[in-house]
Amino acid sequence: FVVSKLTPLQVDFVSYMDDIAEEIGVRPSLLWLLFTDYPLFKRVLWGPVTAYQYRLMGPGRWKGAREAIFTQFDRMYQPLKTRKVPEEEPSLSGLLMKLSLAALAVGAAVYYLHKHNPLSNFQTQTV
Repeated sequence: FVVSKLTPLQVDFVSYMDDIAEEIGVRPSLLWLLFTDYPLFKRVLWGPVTAYQYRLMGPGRWKGAREAIFTQFDRMYQPLKTRKVPEEEPSLSGLLMKLSLAALAVGAAVYYLHKHNPLSNFQTQTV
């Protein structure tokens, strides 16, 4: 990051959080998670960085952190699903429109082939 008067302090969030967690002693050991709890290992390694993963071990350990990590996407999507949108059934006018466009395309192809007879360019050989 460029240091200037307008941006006095900018850091990479993940590296910064991991450095602070290392000093406090709450950074999760990925090697330990790999061998003891593989599904949690995948969520911590490839999931978003959240405060829950720093509550898995060390001082301030929280027993609900594992469950919170596994359900964080549910809590994120739940407010976005406040109403059920009914699926629209295909209408007759839409079907007629598709059929008329298909008929128009077939008609245009037949007209083109009739007007520009591609078979007239070939000469037949007599033996």
